Amino acid sequence: MKMINIDEATSDQLNWLVAQKERIHVVLYGTRLRFPPSQFSEEELYDPCSNPDQSWHIIEREEISTIRCSSGSRGKWAAEKGQQSPTGSTEHQQHDEMFQFTTDDLSYGPTSLVAAMRCHVKPTWPERQNPYFEVPDELIIEAKYQA
Repeated sequence: MKMINIDEATSDQLNWLVAQKERIHVVLYGTRLRFPPSQFSEEELYDPCSNPDQSWHIIEREEISTIRCSSGSRGKWAAEKGQQSPTGSTEHQQHDEMFQFTTDDLSYGPTSLVAAMRCHVKPTWPERQNPYFEVPDELIIEAKYQA
């Protein structure tokens, strides 16, 4: 097992962390995660970072909100737990009511699902001081070749 920073986790590493947090039994097959054959079909992958059917129930249960970011941010999408506050127009602005993230504790990702799954496994206060998690060595070795 090796330590990784959650903000730098690849999709495969993040899928493994989500499976651990959700207590879902998966089998590591190379760098991909599969459900055991007796639980679902033999070929079904566990990939909540790409498969909304496997991640939407988590997003809804945990009340994770996502928003598309400007191009200068750390990722194209940001995610945060909890309800977002609506803001209205001021006398100097002309726009409809919109929602605004109000915390600095955002999780980022190249897609909304990756940002949401990072948000899901990210520790909450006070544990968030240490954003490092253990993942299997096989996922670290493969990440070096993907970079």
